Amino acid sequence: MKKLYQTTLFLLSFSLMPAAFATVHVVNALNFFYSPDVITVNTGDTVRFQWVAGSHPTSSTSGDWSSFVFFPLNASQPQFDLVFNNPGTYNYQCDFHVSLGMIGTVVVVGSPTCSTAAAPTGQSNTVLSNRVRLNWTPQAGAVGCQVQGKQVPTGPQPSINVLGATINTTDVPFAAAGAGTTWTWRVCCACSTSPLLLSPFTAFGDTFSIPVAREASMLPVALQLYPNPASEQINVSFQSIEAGETQLSVYNLSGNLMESRVLPVSPGQNVQTLAVADYPTGIYFLQIGADQVRSFEVVR
Repeated sequence: MKKLYQTTLFLLSFSLMPAAFATVHVVNALNFFYSPDVITVNTGDTVRFQWVAGSHPTSSTSGDWSSFVFFPLNASQPQFDLVFNNPGTYNYQCDFHVSLGMIGTVVVVGSPTCSTAAAPTGQSNTVLSNRVRLNWTPQAGAVGCQVQGKQVPTGPQPSINVLGATINTTDVPFAAAGAGTTWTWRVCCACSTSPLLLSPFTAFGDTFSIPVAREASMLPVALQLYPNPASEQINVSFQSIEAGETQLSVYNLSGNLMESRVLPVSPGQNVQTLAVADYPTGIYFLQIGADQVRSFEVVR
């Protein structure tokens, strides 16, 4: 069970949240003019050049257009979309009608869009009272990050994804990592999810150790669960020789960890309540400490 428990560190599916939707701005190409001829957009927005009348081969005249050098706008090729990822002023013209003043400008404001060329920087950790806080600096514009841990000298390499407003830090509870273990970790960040655009991982390098907790000495055959079966909650009763703390873990029949926590222990009889209302119906195994395991059933 202990080995199975350790392999569950950080286990979460890597499903990054999408970035905010970009806006599509339409520029119509009419006879001898663009409408609007000057437009301001945000980085990441799309400008859609839409043919309405005439024939208007359009080309860039300034700015870092990257893929935009020339495109036709006519009845057979009536639409062209451009995504502007960097701030700046981008001028363009109709090559047929520039002498008639058919020119336009796209002004792009905001921060540069995210780059996947480089890995995050600034890895560090801080050991707190009951957890280790990992910190790093994502690339600008990142929408989520993935932290991959590795127990040293050898061990599994499970991952956790970091989402939401703060994507530069995450906490590793002592109870999840395991007392007395040592870990190293690396991180990558995502600029986009559609398509999925990931930076390289940092190198494994920053290392942290989990303090050794004092495990309470449990009396043999002292663990009892009641009521069993249960539908809402179950009482976990056990006896201890001394004060300290112990690990409570619950596994389903497939060996997947349902929950895990550290319990304070007093000498003598101890009773803890475990809520099982959200558990699916079925058989589960509850482990206290290193080797005391009992099964229980959840019914409805």
